[in-house]
This record gives sequence, C-alpha cells and structure tokens, in this order.
Amino acid sequence: MHHKKQLYHFRPVFRCIQSRLPFVTSEDNLREKCGLVFAALGSGTHPSVDHILDMKPVFRDKPYAMQYLKSKHLSCVGCTV
Repeated sequence: MHHKKQLYHFRPVFRCIQSRLPFVTSEDNLREKCGLVFAALGSGTHPSVDHILDMKPVFRDKPYAMQYLKSKHLSCVGCTV
C-alpha cells in the first residue's frame, strides 16, 4: 500500500520539479545536467550515479532545497509541514 501511495504522488511532484528547471543556475552546466537526469527519469530509464551526484548542488539552494518546495509536494513525499 505504501508503494502505491508513493507512485500516486510521483508524477505531480516530478512535474513540479521539472517545471522549475529554468530557475536552475547555468553555472557549471547544472541546468543541462539536471535536464539529462529528468529526461532519463521521465523516459523510464535510470540515470547514472555520477549524473545524480552532479545535481547535488541544486538541492542545497533554490529552486530545489526543501524550504523552496510547495507544501503540497512536501506532504506528498512524506515530509511534515
């Protein structure tokens, strides 16, 4: 049951994250790196570990740090707001 709930919320959260891609800094090609990972996830393939780790800086600040996500999406991924 828990996995069904996670899958139910995956698409809206993923779409929200994708929609914020233009706000990712172009510094160090972060926008392009994020785009590659999102494209892989959206097509159902798994990005490499290195590609995921390259995205780490964008989750420390805008637009993807926890404090910048919508409260609705935080509740979808199991965070309390």
